[in-house]
Amino acid sequence: MPERTDLRSDLVLSVRMLERAGLVDMNGHVSARDPDTGHVIINAHGASRHALTERDLVTIDLSGRLLDGEGSPPSEWPLHTCMYEARPDIMAVAHFHPPVATRFGVVRRPLVAVCNLGAAVGTPALYDAPDLIRNRTLGVACATALGQSRAVLMRGHGVTVVGGSVLEAFVLSLCLEENARMLAGALALGDPVPFTPEEVQQIGAMHREARVMRKFWDYQQSKLKEG
Repeated sequence: MPERTDLRSDLVLSVRMLERAGLVDMNGHVSARDPDTGHVIINAHGASRHALTERDLVTIDLSGRLLDGEGSPPSEWPLHTCMYEARPDIMAVAHFHPPVATRFGVVRRPLVAVCNLGAAVGTPALYDAPDLIRNRTLGVACATALGQSRAVLMRGHGVTVVGGSVLEAFVLSLCLEENARMLAGALALGDPVPFTPEEVQQIGAMHREARVMRKFWDYQQSKLKEG
């Protein structure tokens, strides 16, 4: 039970901090896979992302059946469940509509790593369709497009980021949008120099270390407390 309580608390904080960072608004959802049951915990469809509490979380199984909580899951719950089915290593999924990274999907331009934070994510895959992921067929297609990547750009429809924990999915979400800002700004100045595969591997691994990711988390949580 302590693990479940911590998981739910982290999930609430991640949604509220992503909203505070301008990546989530009235839309956007973050889920976590309960390691004990395999069930999926996610913020409810109608819940305020700004004022989310643990009471606003619902639990579903991989078929979308409501198991616990009030309200209903987001209509795009198949996006989450299909990611979990496709990759056992995924323990958290975040879907949102970041203002800069979304543009790269719109023009089908690779969001290559050009800064240290971008190396943490690597180059996201591309799901080349704007559909809302409201059924298993589309969920499987998006999960297939993701492959072994840490994120997928969804053409005209934001991004989805995955991680081995809520903490990792949250941090990678911030890193993705920061790299998008950096690359978009650099393209206005000239020809950006992408990180080499070796640089992505070395620097990315460093930024995904638990102590480094916790620093991101603690900083964003301190901003949340300031109001």
